Amino acid sequence: MKIDILMIGVIRPKIIEETTVSLIENVLNDNHQYRMIANIDPIGETKYTQEDCIKVLKKYFKDIVYNCPRNPSVNNAWKWVMKNSDTKYMWFKEDDIKILRKVDLDDMIRIMDDNPKLSMLMMDKHGTLPNHQRTISPTKILRSTMEFEYMGDNWYKAPYWFKAAGITSTFVKRDFLMPCMKHFKSDRSPNNTIKGKQTIRTGQKNTEIAPFLKQWDYGYYQTPNAGKHFIDVGKEWRAKLGYEKPPRGVAGTWMKIR
Repeated sequence: MKIDILMIGVIRPKIIEETTVSLIENVLNDNHQYRMIANIDPIGETKYTQEDCIKVLKKYFKDIVYNCPRNPSVNNAWKWVMKNSDTKYMWFKEDDIKILRKVDLDDMIRIMDDNPKLSMLMMDKHGTLPNHQRTISPTKILRSTMEFEYMGDNWYKAPYWFKAAGITSTFVKRDFLMPCMKHFKSDRSPNNTIKGKQTIRTGQKNTEIAPFLKQWDYGYYQTPNAGKHFIDVGKEWRAKLGYEKPPRGVAGTWMKIR
């Protein structure tokens, strides 16, 4: 099977290499053909260039499509990588997400194939260990202010559609994602749109996309009593270089604060 890896990033080649290696070692196997589709925005470490980041990716992917825009934009970056993908399934990779443990990609494909309404399987940043504050019980975990229920088949299911989705480190069906693109707005992040949010901080539903989102299920690829899948290795980098991400839900770009 052909699978596209969709990555948005900024100029930080060492972090890109660290997280790319973690994806290859823990998720990607030899049973499929992979294509990297990457957008590197012109912001980040001044001693490197966008091309330096692409060179890193070319070390690990023979099949690669990339974009190095003149102006940074989170919204445009997501739209570009999505628009250039054509595979049944896509893996979303933010450049600073490091996978910590083995993930069975073939099992994820099986689950997605067995559940036609399942739009995505997300990686879990919290884990389901009994002593974690977000572990309600062996069969229920708290994510996005809602209780996801264990389906007994290596995944947890959201109870409803609103705010259930996410594309930080996620395996997604093309049939779900492509129709979402027509609802993307210049002032709202794509991630906010697929969560069904209308505006930032209001909690209002996006009535335009809601009928479509309601047709799908949303899940985490996870089992009870298990550790987290990933960490964000970019937090320390952002603090050191003085960057902040745009406010949650806003489709801007990173801001230099000092």
